Amino acid sequence: MQSIKTAFAFNSDGNSVVEEVRTILSKSELPEDWKSEPWTYFVTEMMTHEMVTRQMKINCVNVWQAYARKWRELEPDLNESKVLPVFAGSYAEGMPNACDLDMIFVATWVESYEYFGKLRDNVNSYPFISDLCHQGYIKLIIPSNTRRFNGFQDYLIKKDGRHYYLSSKGFVRAMKECGTTGYENHINGPALTEEGVEGFSTDIVHAIKCTHWPSFANDIFQRAHFNGDVEKMKHLSVYAVATGHALSKHKDIEWRLSFTEAEKVLVMNWTDTQYHCYYLLKHFKMIHLKNSDVLCSYFMKTVIFWVSDVIHNAKWQPIRLMELLFKSLTLLHIMYMNHYLPNYFIPQNNMIDHKSKDECLILADMISAILTSGRIKETIAELLCENDIEDIFIYSMNWYTKNKRITSCRILCKAIRKCKEISQTFSEQLIMNESLILSSLSIMMPIQSRSQCETIEEVLVILPQIISLEFIDAFQTVIRRQIADYYHSLRTRYSRKKAESLYKDSLSLIYPCGFNDRQISGRVQLALFYYLDGDFTIALTEMNKIHPVIVDAIKNWKVDQYLQISFPIWLKERFTHDKCLSELVSTSLMNHPFVMNVIIIGIYVMIQCIVRTLSQDGQDDVLGLYFLLKDCEDQLYTPMISDDYQFIAHGIMNTIKEKYNISYLPQPVQNILIPTRMQAVKQYWDNRLK
Repeated sequence: MQSIKTAFAFNSDGNSVVEEVRTILSKSELPEDWKSEPWTYFVTEMMTHEMVTRQMKINCVNVWQAYARKWRELEPDLNESKVLPVFAGSYAEGMPNACDLDMIFVATWVESYEYFGKLRDNVNSYPFISDLCHQGYIKLIIPSNTRRFNGFQDYLIKKDGRHYYLSSKGFVRAMKECGTTGYENHINGPALTEEGVEGFSTDIVHAIKCTHWPSFANDIFQRAHFNGDVEKMKHLSVYAVATGHALSKHKDIEWRLSFTEAEKVLVMNWTDTQYHCYYLLKHFKMIHLKNSDVLCSYFMKTVIFWVSDVIHNAKWQPIRLMELLFKSLTLLHIMYMNHYLPNYFIPQNNMIDHKSKDECLILADMISAILTSGRIKETIAELLCENDIEDIFIYSMNWYTKNKRITSCRILCKAIRKCKEISQTFSEQLIMNESLILSSLSIMMPIQSRSQCETIEEVLVILPQIISLEFIDAFQTVIRRQIADYYHSLRTRYSRKKAESLYKDSLSLIYPCGFNDRQISGRVQLALFYYLDGDFTIALTEMNKIHPVIVDAIKNWKVDQYLQISFPIWLKERFTHDKCLSELVSTSLMNHPFVMNVIIIGIYVMIQCIVRTLSQDGQDDVLGLYFLLKDCEDQLYTPMISDDYQFIAHGIMNTIKEKYNISYLPQPVQNILIPTRMQAVKQYWDNRLK
C-alpha cells in the first residue's frame, strides 16, 4: 500500500480529482489472493441472490412518493402537507442491507434562489449566498419585506453583518412545533430520528428547494469524463438542508446543499456490478470497519461515484467484481490516509475535514490490513454470512478450525452455501423478503382520514404508470385490502358493502417471485371482516374453504412464508368487539401498524366462530385447532422470525387456553431473546435434530 501513497491537491476541481483517482487506480496492483475467477463468480452469484428484491423495493418507494405527492395536492392546508417527503439514501435505492430510511422533508411554501445583488418581489423566495460559508454550504437571507410579511419568531432568524439569515436550527424547531416532524424524534447528527420496529429507523432532514443549481456547483458539468447525462442533471432539484458544518462559527445559520435527486439518477444507472460493489463496501463498514464516528455509508457511495468517472459503467463487468472492490477500498484507504474525501458534486468540500486525523489514520490502517491480509476470501465470507464464518464452519461443517486457513476455494464456497441453507434456503428467504416489502406498503401510507383514503385510491388508479409491470398485481391486491380496512372502520352500511367488495376482489395474492399464497391471506382478511361484524357463520364458511391449505402449510413448516396481515394501529376501533385483538393492538407501538401472521389470525377466527356457532358440540374442533395454533407458534420460534410475531402468537395462545379452560395442555414455549444470529441458528437446528 505504501507504494501508491499520494497526496491529493486540496480544493481541487473535479477534473483534477478524477485524474488523481485515475493515478491511484492504475498503481493499485491486485494481490494474488484476490484473483480467483471461480471465487469472483461465486461472490457475484451470492450478490445476485441478495439483490433479487432490489427492484421491488425501489418500486415500493415510488408508490410511497406518489402517495405523498397526491395527498399534498388534496390537502394543501394540513400541517403534514406543508412538507413534501423525498425518499433518499440506500433504502430508496433498493439496497438490501439498508436498515434506515432517509427522508428529506422539503418545505413546499418557500423556495430559494442565488443572490447576485437583486432581490425578487416574492416574499416566499429567500436569496442565498455562500460568502464565508464552508464549501458546499450556504446562508439564506431573509429580506426586510419578507420579515415584515411573515412575522418570524426570534429563534427563526439571526442578524450577522448587514443581513438577517434563516436559522437552520430554528427552522427544524418550527417544523417540530407545527407537527411536521414529531416531538418524540431525537436528534442524530443533522437528522431527526424516529425509531421503528426490528431495528429499523427513519432519519428526517428538513430542507428548502433551490430554484437552480448554484453557480459554484457547476463543476460537475465541466468534467471531461463525467459518467452521466449533463443536460438531464441540470434540470434536477437541489435542496438546502437545515444543518450547518461542524467546524463553522455560524453553523446555526448555515445550510448544506444536498444533491439527492442527482445521486438517484446516477445510482439508477449503475450496473449490477456497481451495486454489488457498493453492497460489499457497506458490509465492510458494518462488520469490519466499525468506526461510525469517521465513516458513513454515504462516503462509500462517493467512492463509487469517483471510481465510476475513471472506470465507466460499461467496464463494471461481473468478472471484474473483486478487482473493482479492491480498487474502491484502495481509494478509500488513500483518502483517509490523506484526510481528504472530496464531495462528488463540490470537490472543494472535504467531507472528513472535521473528523479526527488520528481516527482517520486508524481507519486507513484497518483498510490496509484487510487489503494485504491474504485472507480476503474468509473476510468476504464473513460479509456474506453476516457473522463469524469460522464459528459457523465449526458447527455446521467441521471443516474449519480457528487460526487455520482454508486453501480450497471450492470448500469455502460449499461451506457458505451450507451456511445459507441452514439459516434458510434462497427461495424461502426471497418469499419472506417480498412478504415484508408488501407489508411495508400500509406502514408508509397510513389512512387516518377520508382524504388519505382518496389519495390511496388515486395512487391505485395510476399504479401502472409508476411501477414495473411485474409488481402491479401484488401491489394492487395489498393496497385494495388496506382501503377495505379503512372503509370497514367507518361502520356505515355503504362503507361495509364497499369493504366487502374490495376484500372479495383481492382474494388472490401472487408474489412477484411467483409464490402463490393460495388465497390464505385474502380469505383470512375476508373472514376477519365478517367475524368482527358478528357474522360468525359466514366467517367460518370462508375459513373452511382454506382450512386444508392452512393444515398443509403447517405440516410442511411453511407458516413463515405467508404475508403478514397488517392491522393499522390508527384503525384499532375495528377490533372493539374482540377483547384479545383489541388489547394486543392497543399495547402495540402507537406509530406503527400491528402485524401478525395470517395463519395465526385465521386459526384464531375459526376457534372463536366455532365456539359462538356450535357451543359444546365444537369442543373437539377447538382442541384440534388449538394444536394447530401450537404448531404455528413453535414454527415462529426460529432465528429468522421477529420477536413481535412470537409475542403475538403467545398472547393468542394464552387467551384461547384461559378462555376455553385448556389447562391440561403443555405451556407454550417462553420467548427467549437470542443474542446473535449465529447462536440462534445453532439453537434452532439443535432443537430440530433432537
